[in-house]
Amino acid sequence: MTSLTGGNAAANDIRKLMEQIIAERDAKFAPKKEGDEATPKGGMFDKPEVKANDGDVITDLLGYLEQKRTEALDSYQSKVMRRSSKPLPKPEDIDVSSFLSEAGLSSQPEPLTFTSDMAPALGEPELEQVADTSIVKPSKTTEKSMPEVAIEEPTDTGNGLMSSPRPKARPTESSATKVSADAPINVRNNNLGNIKNIKSNDWKGQTNLDSDETFASFSSPELGVRALKKVIQSNINATNTIEEYVNRYASEPKEKAYYKKNGKLMPHLENYATKIAKSQGLDSTTAAIPKDVDMLSWIKATAIAEGGADALTYFTDDVINKGLAL
Repeated sequence: MTSLTGGNAAANDIRKLMEQIIAERDAKFAPKKEGDEATPKGGMFDKPEVKANDGDVITDLLGYLEQKRTEALDSYQSKVMRRSSKPLPKPEDIDVSSFLSEAGLSSQPEPLTFTSDMAPALGEPELEQVADTSIVKPSKTTEKSMPEVAIEEPTDTGNGLMSSPRPKARPTESSATKVSADAPINVRNNNLGNIKNIKSNDWKGQTNLDSDETFASFSSPELGVRALKKVIQSNINATNTIEEYVNRYASEPKEKAYYKKNGKLMPHLENYATKIAKSQGLDSTTAAIPKDVDMLSWIKATAIAEGGADALTYFTDDVINKGLAL
């Protein structure tokens, strides 16, 4: 350690400062007069006199500072120990009810009560509803009638964004009603007689000529009637009796073989022939075909035999007559 007795001015200032600190300390702990408290004993304060030697002065000062540091450190550690000595409370030890009571709440929910044994009826609410023992009514002063605004329907020009992506009505010659998805096949195909799909025929208005479908399909019921009239007339010209006509027109190969072997139609085809015969005013299926055939009645009987009576709710007399005129 550098001596403080040299000629250095700064060292002299430090020496004076230390002497002043020691003097204040000695004055504080100097012996008291009679009646005053006794001078504290122990430690470095047993010798309150000023030291003459520089080394003693420094040692005394350092001891004083070290004690103050130790006292401050002990005080800090004692506070830390007191704080850390208390463990954190467990969740189950926390009294939640006190917090709830301060907030005006209850820790136990109140049971639901009903004022009536009847369950509330579902439906539109009443105009008057009770809430918090006061009647709330809808305000009449704020009601305002909304002005009616006429909405102008967009015009479908047939092209552009407003045009319908689906096809429009059937061709103009058709006055038939809309066909449902569960309608008979002869109605869905606009083919009352279930004419076979044969490419060599190439009927006017046929829409499925290039397909593998069994029966022909037409773009309108009128065009289907037009084709059916030609097929019926061709088969009438090739046969003599109603029975022969049905065997030629409506029979499959096995049914034709049955007719050839037994000389009569199979039961379901006999019913078919009976409908045709009655449409022409005949009582027997073996009767000769009249020279003047009622084609409208013949086609209607064919429609019923092929698809049931429901077919005539779509193929009305007006539709059939229009097809016959084509």
